[in-house]
Parts: sequence; structure tokens; C-alpha cells
Amino acid sequence: MKYPATSTVGRLALFVLLLAGLSVPAHAQLTPRSVDQRIDESTVIVDGEVVGQEPFLDTETGMIYTLHRIRLFGQFKGAAAPAEIEVQTKGGVIAAYEEGEMRHHAVTVSHGLALQKGDVGLFFLDRATMQTPRAQLDGAIAHRPAEGAQSFVRYGASDQPVTDALHLIRETPAALRARVEARVGQPERQIRPRPVSVVARVVPKRASLRAQVAVPSISSFSPNPARGGRLEVLTINGTGFTNGAGGAASGSAATCFSNADNGGSNFICLAFDDLRVQAYSDTQIQIQVPKGAGTGPIAVRDNSGSLIQSGSDLNVEYSIASEIEYDQGDPALWDMYVSDLFDANGSGGYTFTMNDALAATSGATARVLESISDWRCDSGVNFDVVTSPTTTTTCDNRNDGINIVSFDDAACDLSGGTLGIAYQYFSGRDIGGTLAWRTVGLDVQFNRTVNWNYGTGGPAPGEFDFYSVALHEFGHTHGLAHLINPSASMHFSISAGTQKRSISGVESNGAAYMMSISTAANDPNEAVDPMTAVGGGACIIPVELVGWTAQADGQAVVLDWQTLTEVNNAGFEVEHRVADGVFETVAFVAGRGTTNEPQTYQHRLEDLEPGRHAFRLRQVDFDGTFEYSQALEVTVDVASAFYLSAAYPNPFNPQTQFSVAVPETQHVRVTVYDVLGRAVAVLLDEALPADAARDLYFEAATLTSGLYTFVVEGETFRATETAMLLK
Repeated sequence: MKYPATSTVGRLALFVLLLAGLSVPAHAQLTPRSVDQRIDESTVIVDGEVVGQEPFLDTETGMIYTLHRIRLFGQFKGAAAPAEIEVQTKGGVIAAYEEGEMRHHAVTVSHGLALQKGDVGLFFLDRATMQTPRAQLDGAIAHRPAEGAQSFVRYGASDQPVTDALHLIRETPAALRARVEARVGQPERQIRPRPVSVVARVVPKRASLRAQVAVPSISSFSPNPARGGRLEVLTINGTGFTNGAGGAASGSAATCFSNADNGGSNFICLAFDDLRVQAYSDTQIQIQVPKGAGTGPIAVRDNSGSLIQSGSDLNVEYSIASEIEYDQGDPALWDMYVSDLFDANGSGGYTFTMNDALAATSGATARVLESISDWRCDSGVNFDVVTSPTTTTTCDNRNDGINIVSFDDAACDLSGGTLGIAYQYFSGRDIGGTLAWRTVGLDVQFNRTVNWNYGTGGPAPGEFDFYSVALHEFGHTHGLAHLINPSASMHFSISAGTQKRSISGVESNGAAYMMSISTAANDPNEAVDPMTAVGGGACIIPVELVGWTAQADGQAVVLDWQTLTEVNNAGFEVEHRVADGVFETVAFVAGRGTTNEPQTYQHRLEDLEPGRHAFRLRQVDFDGTFEYSQALEVTVDVASAFYLSAAYPNPFNPQTQFSVAVPETQHVRVTVYDVLGRAVAVLLDEALPADAARDLYFEAATLTSGLYTFVVEGETFRATETAMLLK
């Protein structure tokens, strides 16, 4: 969708947001990676300058890449590189002839490395598997980011600390290079001299900026609060924006916003001739608030590079991620646009399909469905989910016709501490001299190696809350960008051991805005229907459960149940209780969504100890509400002359346990012997009832390390088990 009243002031020169074919900046939920981790885990480390960029369309997958040409100053690690290399990042915009007509495409990546022409710094890379024609033509070896959004550390002036995707590293460029040399154990291989000074595209925020000479100076700005990425114009009043005397903007003149993608630890600056600029004079700037802007001070840089930041904060309530800056193909179409959602599945919205690995992970499917339902019930966004059949697809692919929800794998690894990632695929159509943009695909991936909390309870220390990250990523698919708001789900980061499982009021406002443009009537020439909002009643998920049975099968129990009808059924959590203990969730069985046809389910639990076991189902709705089934009790009999479980834990310190059961009541004695054959404990010496497992505990706090043997003697059998005590 295009918004009116967007005047172009000359040829754009964008410093941080989307440039011609450049990668869309990251909206990252990242775990910080130390410099040492980045050094150790990358195969190539160089420093250099981004001197060129161009888009590249992979026709097989439909993915748009930005190819960054890096002119090297030096190399710290890896096989000797040529004077220039290519770095490939996902995301960008492109115009290409397809099937005899010009097509317009864009891709945004919620967690990616954002590079801009003129950036100078240190790159942590791996060799790329895709060799582009440009790299082959120029002899520039192709590389990819090794640490995701944290693969680049940007230099400022020689006496200023460097910056990266998450925080300001308190080291100068020279100190950082010396640190890398010490870690890799060899000096930098010099390739060409570095520039004497660097004009920073992303400007560090320091208290000393306020103390600079008050030229320029900011007296006021409005509106405040503002909304980013939806082409809302901010008016900034003051003096000296173009070095006085009413001169025109030139040179280094730019307007800067607190960077929402790293919590505002630096500024992102838009040049005076950026497409977002409506007017630029010595005393007033009118500029659209970009989607990368977050709550915090703003700043203005004059023609000569002097910069002053505001004395108060701009409050960015919410920001729209589907803002597109288009400057490909016909210059008459160059403009700022916002893509909306539409009826992509013929049922009013979008259908996500679960990858089989994620669907098989206990709790992950339930949390994905709950997070999607949260957005459905908040804004009415028409997102549906297919949990059966699943797909084996894991990697992002605009051309596969599937909106996947998956874990990553070796082929599409989420490196660099990335918890999850969302891809938005856009296509634009020329209608009467303007482009109508639509979101034609959505993919979401989660990092398989993260220590996740999949449960309904909060995460333990060191665990990342899967529900919170899923809610955040599906917020991106809804069209929302990062905020600097620690209480919000779309806040730029989340820490281990914390959770953000609710949609804030400002995020709800952003979602409502996306729905307002997505459900509006379309131009008939677009040949697509708008999204149909989900009604409030669709969040209520009645499931009619019938035929619920539990049957013992040796040392296993088979659970069977059927449903007559289902409405938005997320699935069933299988809960298990041993004897008179407490119920615990042992599995998740995905539901069938909405269906009027009878559905059959089965789940089997193996290797259960003899005795009484109870089972129940916790049927979960998309909106998170749930209902319990009747609890069923089953007795697992001893299948042979006796039952003796393995000791656990083993090795142990200071306590281990195991279970004993017999099919008929009889006297049983359990004695523990050390490695010298000396009896050190008697754990049981009494009549043991039939088919009732007895848990036995061996406490060895006062004993020495070594192998201990448990001898179990009944009236009809004799058995042994061993365990190793390690202190």
C-alpha cells in the first residue's frame, strides 16, 4: 500500500534503513555474543569498507540478497583473501522481468546483518555456499555473516568506541584489532591503508554530544508521541541545521533517531536527501519517522558534521516493519510504501504449516499456537495453522508456497545468538503509476540449539521462554517492528529467565493500524481480496471429546481418544501421574484446528514401572484457555518373575534410586555391597505386595567412591543392579 504526500528531495542517500537492494535492518531478539565467541566461531575475520551494494534474486528460492562489496584493509583469520570480497545478506528490494513483465519484490528479515555503503569496521564471516555471477566476474570470494546481526563491528572516529548490533563496545578500533590479533595468535595481514577518519553512518550516543557547540540546536519537535514506519511526519524546529545563513542542506547533513534495534545505544541517521525527508532548511526539518526509530533522543547533524541531540526524548509508541523504500526500475515509482496483509489463502488470511521437527517437540507447538491466537484475539489478524500434515521444509523460500514455522537446521542455521527469525516476502504491482504492495509470504524459524522453556510456567534461570519469543516473532509477521519499551513484547531483546507473554496497549494499537489498512477495500485492478478479520467468537475453541480410553500393554500404556468436532483446537497436553503423585505433562499431541469431521488420536507411553498410573488430557484452545478430560487409571502389572529398574542417576553422588516389583506377594530383601563384597546397607527386608512398585533410595554420603551392587532376593528370584558413586 502506498501513502500519499510523499515528495522526493533529490536522489536518496539512506544511511541505516533500506537502500536500493540493501538488506532491511534487523529487528533482532538476540543473545549477546562476546568478541571472543565471534573470533572463535568465524572462519574469516577482516576489516574493510563497504564500497558497493546491489540486489540479487535467487530465482530458485525467490530469496532476495544484498551483495555487499567490501574493500579490505587487513585480514586477521582465514585463507588469504583478495583485495575485495563479497558479503551476502538476506533481504532487500529488486525489480526484475518475469514472464514478460516487470515485477517488483522485497524481503525483510527480522534478524539480519544491516550494512550500509560507507560502513567501515570489522567483519566476522564464513565462506558462502552460493557463488553469485558478480563475485565470479570480479574474482571476489563470496562470504556470509558468521554471527548473524552481530557479524559486524562498526568503527567510528579513531578515538571513539566501536559499535555493534546490541551494545556499545568500550574499545577503540585499534584496541579491538589488537584484541583480535592476540586471540588468533597472529598479526593482521595488511592489505591497504585505512582512511584517516570515518564519517559514522550509525552515530554513537554519548553525554559529551550535549556539550558540543550549540550549532545546530533543537528547540522543539512534534508530534510526540509518534509512530514509526507508517510515514508519519515529524517536524523538528531549531537553528543551524545547514550551518546557518539560510543555506541549503549538503554534505553530512542528516537527521538521527535512537536505534530501536539495539535499545538506543546509538543513532541511525537519514541523510538530508532521503526519500523520507519532506522539507529541510536551516530552521526546520520535516521527516517521516523511520521504522528503525525507537524511544529516545533525536539528533541533527549539520553540513559540516557537527551533531547535537535533543534535550528530551521522542516517544515512539509503535513501529511498522513492512515499510518499504523502493528505488528500483522506473524512477517514477521510487517512493516510500507500506505493505499490507491480504487474503492469501482464499479463507481471508494466511495459513502457517508446522515443520515436523517442531511439531514433534513437546510444548513447542502449543506455545506457537497460543502466541498466534494471542494476536488473533487482540487484533483479529487472520492467521491459521495447519499442524497435520506437517512439512519437512525448514529453510526460508519465497517460492515454495508454504508459510512455515520451523526449527533451523544445518542448511539454514540461525547463528550469532539469534533466538528466532521472521521473514516477510512482498510483491508490488504498478497500478496507475504507483506500486500496490502485498505481503505474499511469511516464514518463522526458531533456533534449535537454544535452552528453551516450552512449558506453561515461567522459565528457569538460563532458559529462554519459547512462548515470549514466538509472540515476538509473530508480531513481526503481523507487521510490527522493534520498540524500546522493556515491558513490551516487541522490545528489541529478551533475557534468559524472563518472560513477556502479553501484548501491550501500544502494540495493540500498532496491530490495529495494520488491520485497518489490510481489511480496507482494494483497488479492483489489484485482483486480490483484502484480509477478513477474525471475529471474537473465533478465539473460543470448543472441542467435543469422545471415546477416551487408556489400556495397558505390557510395560506400556496406549491412550486413544476421538473428537466429533473441533473449532480452532490447538491440541492436547497428555498428563501422567504415578500412584498418588501429581500430574505432569509428558507429551503434546497437535489438534486438527477447525473441522466438522470426526478425528482420531493415539499416544503410547513406554517403559512404565509396575503399579497404578493415571492419565488425563489438557485440551488447549488457540486463545490459551483449556479444559481437562476425565482422569483414567491403569494398573501396569509385572510382566515376569520380577521387575527391577536401572538405578538413577548413575553415576551418582550422594543418592541414587531404583524400583522393585513382584507379580505375587512375597518376602524381598535388598542388600547393598561395596566392591570388596562387604554389606554396607539393607534397603528392604519385608513382604512386598503384588504389582506395587517400591521406590528404594540409597544414600552414600558417608561412603567412599566406587562401584556398589544391589542384590535383590525374593522367594522365587534373585537379581542384581550396580551403580557408581563418584565424589
